[in-house]
Amino acid sequence: MTVSWSAYRRARRRSRQAWAVLALAAAAALAALGWFFTAGQFALAEPAPAGPTEVPVVDPRWMKPVIPVNRVPGARALDALEKLPVKGRAAQADYTREDFGQA
Repeated sequence: MTVSWSAYRRARRRSRQAWAVLALAAAAALAALGWFFTAGQFALAEPAPAGPTEVPVVDPRWMKPVIPVNRVPGARALDALEKLPVKGRAAQADYTREDFGQA
């Protein structure tokens, strides 16, 4: 099969045009993705409600100190245990350790 020079150049030109169109489409897709992930998703969302643009972090007019519900005692836990009354031994029941099996 013989190919003429003009047919070769025509095919080559079409190939370059196809690559140019493909490169242009890829650049447009990247630009659209870049727009969407920077500002586009906010532009497509519902409009922002009207209100203040800045909010004070600490405003003593409305911030009140939190009062703890139960204060932690300052004494040691052993001191609190020593204050508990000891009532003596438990009632003796008629059972042996063998009734419950091996531990």
